[in-house]
Amino acid sequence: MKTYLKFILFLLLFVGFVFPGCDPVDCNCPDIIGAFFDIESLEVQNVRVNNDGSRDEIHNANIEVDWQQYILRGDFGVSFFGNNQPRPNFGFSLMPTAYGCSCIENGHNGSIEKLAQFKVITRNDFNEDYLANDTINALINISIWRNDPMDLDEFIQSDTSDIHYQNFDLSLKYAPTLSTEFAADIYIQLMNGEEYLVSNNPIKLMQ
Repeated sequence: MKTYLKFILFLLLFVGFVFPGCDPVDCNCPDIIGAFFDIESLEVQNVRVNNDGSRDEIHNANIEVDWQQYILRGDFGVSFFGNNQPRPNFGFSLMPTAYGCSCIENGHNGSIEKLAQFKVITRNDFNEDYLANDTINALINISIWRNDPMDLDEFIQSDTSDIHYQNFDLSLKYAPTLSTEFAADIYIQLMNGEEYLVSNNPIKLMQ
C-alpha cells in the first residue's frame, strides 16, 4: 500500500495536474486591442549597446561609436486587430513556480503579413567589395527580440514567412574600411505588395 501511495505522489509531483489557476481578472490584466498586428510604417534608429548591456539611441551625428557596439534598430508602426481576451491559465503543479500571473500583450500572435524582400543598401563605399548603392546583406546580422544574431540572408531564406515581432536589430559583421560614416537604406517588401524604404541618419563608426 505504501509503495502505491509513493508512486501516486511521485506522479503528482513530476507531472502535476490540471487545475484552474491564475485568473486574468485577479492579475488585473488589461484588455487588449487585438491579438494580431498590421504593418503600416517602418522607422530605423542608430543605437549603441554599452558594455553593461544598456542601450542608447544616438541622435548626434558627431558622436563616434565603436562599430562592434553599433546596432541599426528597426521598428514597425502597426495597428492591432482581432480582439482577444486573456484566458485563465489552467496549468497547475504541486511544484512551486517562480512566476505569478502573466498578461498577454497587443499583437502577441504576430502579423499575418509575410516578408518578400529585405535589403540593406549602403549609401557610402563600405569596403572594396561593397561600394555605394550596393546591397550589403552579406555583411549584416539580424536579431529578433534580442535573440542570437543570424545572417540576414539566411534569416530570409530560412523563413520568409511570419513576422512575429514589431522590431528587429541589424548589426555589422565587419568594420567599414573605405568610409567611417555608415549610412544605409532599409528596403522591405511584404508579400501583399506593400513596400517600405527608410534611411538612418549617417553615423560615424570607429574601427
